[in-house]
Amino acid sequence: MMKGKFAVVLVLLCFALPITAQKKVKLENRKDSLSYMVGVSMYQGTMQFQLTLDYDMVAKGFLAAADSNAVMDAETANNYIRRVSEQVNAEKLVKTKELGLKFLAENRKEEGIIETQSGLQYRVIQEGAGPSPSPESNVKVHYTGYLLDGTKFDSSHDRGEPAEFPVNRVIPGWTEVLQLMKPGAEYVVYIPPHLGYGDRQMGGDIPAGSTLIFEIELLDITQ
Repeated sequence: MMKGKFAVVLVLLCFALPITAQKKVKLENRKDSLSYMVGVSMYQGTMQFQLTLDYDMVAKGFLAAADSNAVMDAETANNYIRRVSEQVNAEKLVKTKELGLKFLAENRKEEGIIETQSGLQYRVIQEGAGPSPSPESNVKVHYTGYLLDGTKFDSSHDRGEPAEFPVNRVIPGWTEVLQLMKPGAEYVVYIPPHLGYGDRQMGGDIPAGSTLIFEIELLDITQ
């Protein structure tokens, strides 16, 4: 029993070791591999909190649970973790939305920025010609999407082909701005969260409450 405990402690303490020490780890059998991977998985699970943990306490909790003498049961622990996770996510949401509001307030003062009644902002890089699409139209576009810190989260250019979709099947900010554009137009669009994905996190790329920036080129109205 003690041998197994010692192995668990080593796995947990590996989190705090320098990278050079990590390279010396040898996984010689299935038990070694499974134990090490459990440690890696546990560490990845803690990343959701974006908080510093005391890994000595993590080891103590692990070993106490293994000996059935932890100061709380698994249900209590899971409920607490869930509450902390919800609290951290709520704090991140508030901060993300505040950063967006501050950005938009400053951005609307910039030369060439147009703001609609909904709060959508855009800058015309190049105007197009012809009719604008309706909500029922299908359009072909090239685009690149960024977070406020400049992180690129999506790009049709990177995929090597334009995107095609109905105007009324995308986020509200896109639906609105596409109806202002004509084929050949290029806009930079600033979309507040209520016209984007709201308080939802979209995968691992777009945090909840994000203000989004898109470079959009309307290539054609296909239908």
